[in-house]
Amino acid sequence: MGVPHLARKGYHVLAYMPRGLGLPFLPSTSGGFIDVGGPCDWADGSTVIDYAVDHLAPSTIGFFGESYGSGISQLVAAHDERVDAVVALSTWGNLGTSLYDHHTRHVKAVEALLGLTGGPVEDKFDEENRRILADFQADRRRATCPSSTCPCRSARRGGVHGPRPAPSSSPGRAPVGPRAARDAP
Repeated sequence: MGVPHLARKGYHVLAYMPRGLGLPFLPSTSGGFIDVGGPCDWADGSTVIDYAVDHLAPSTIGFFGESYGSGISQLVAAHDERVDAVVALSTWGNLGTSLYDHHTRHVKAVEALLGLTGGPVEDKFDEENRRILADFQADRRRATCPSSTCPCRSARRGGVHGPRPAPSSSPGRAPVGPRAARDAP
């Protein structure tokens, strides 16, 4: 079920490309730096909604996305009360955790994502995100939140980036690590 089918059914469909994604020679390429699911991404989604409201006057607003787009769709819905529904395919709940889970760097996943951006890292990411990518690729974990404007939940996580240890779910094994004291019976 694609855009033409939805249009025939009476739906308005407005598609956009997240900032920084796409090949330079295509008209669908979006300008700016990739925000990696940050505040610029959800603000862009709200700008798309503003455009739809002004030009299409929708009675209901839904977002549809796959992979990176599904995560952004959920972030837009979380920050803009005008979103009534989200269809999220092959999604992530926390992009950082998706790429570095259980102390395992998912290097091939990051390489695939970088390949989908449509250009060299220098052209697609700002300096801070390039440093984060370089640290990830070199297996260097950042000790503290990279900036005061970072939307990570640094207060809840003690200001430290990187995965939190998962509690032990194996029978007969005691939890280990920083959560052990809190999770102990």
